[in-house]
Amino acid sequence: MTRPASIVRSLVATALAVATVAGAPAPLPVAASSPPSSAWTVPAELPNAPIRLDDGTVLPMPPAGYLSRPSVPATLDAEHADDPLAFTPGGRPTVDLAILGASIATDGAPSVLSLGLANPTTSAAADLTALPNGLKREVFGFLPYWMLDAGTLQWMQYQLVSTIAYFGVAAKPDGTLATYATGWTAWNSSAMTGVINAAHARGVKVVLSVTMMAYDGGAQQAALLGSAANRVKLINAIVATVRARNADGVNLDFEPVAVAQRDQYTSFVRQLKAALVAAGAGSRLTVCTMAGAGTWATGYDLAGLVAPGAADSLFVMGYDFSWSGSARAGGVAPIESPYILDVNQSV
Repeated sequence: MTRPASIVRSLVATALAVATVAGAPAPLPVAASSPPSSAWTVPAELPNAPIRLDDGTVLPMPPAGYLSRPSVPATLDAEHADDPLAFTPGGRPTVDLAILGASIATDGAPSVLSLGLANPTTSAAADLTALPNGLKREVFGFLPYWMLDAGTLQWMQYQLVSTIAYFGVAAKPDGTLATYATGWTAWNSSAMTGVINAAHARGVKVVLSVTMMAYDGGAQQAALLGSAANRVKLINAIVATVRARNADGVNLDFEPVAVAQRDQYTSFVRQLKAALVAAGAGSRLTVCTMAGAGTWATGYDLAGLVAPGAADSLFVMGYDFSWSGSARAGGVAPIESPYILDVNQSV
């Protein structure tokens, strides 16, 4: 199978972050607002249509229910939204990212990161800094806010990861961040300050996951992405908190994205990347995409999302292929399957 170069060079490995926490600096005020309406409404299918790519390939409509069944991250986020968690505000992380190892010569494109498949490739142009801890592939793991307790953090093993994505802070339709939610409080906590300092000391990047779940039929996402003013407002809020928390960039987890918002979402990604760079903030930008985005019509323009000036890489959500409602029992993330779309085919 021939793969478009802009897609091939941008596949990102999925892994679980387990990552000793340093002491916490002085408190930082944490914003508050009105209480959240946390969970989504009754799942509804996004409006959709087939897509013809520039090379003439037609991406058909996804199977019924594909865009309306909440993913594992969305489900867990909703389940923990009302947890009675308490966090102490933390000061700005003071440890800058340690640059470890030598420089790896590449051909100017983002590195190719495999999903554990045979014969992973590495693309080549500009220099990329070697990964920390002797790792030969990026290991990108998520650390959810409901695991920022001392009992869990004592087991963090930073030597096993190259990037930690804090999960997460929700984006709202009006372009604000959900500063009333536990995810925001935890992001600004002394526990997270300790994580960022400890990670940076070991050369491990920390990025903020900004989420927007569209399992309400996409109305809120359309309100955000369909408004140029709301997009700019959100970008400014994201840049401000990345700088304030001395983070290394952003991971966008907008899922799913409707075909109607396809171009708007790509524009938003490009605007965010430019704003992070212009502000001198951490500008490593990754975008989560559904595993079937290269197979069926969705709002993820894979080539556009990693074109020059857009995201650095895609995080392919290569899991939850089989679930409790599946007609046939099967693996959650099958590398190969004769019955359903599998990870190999997705990549």
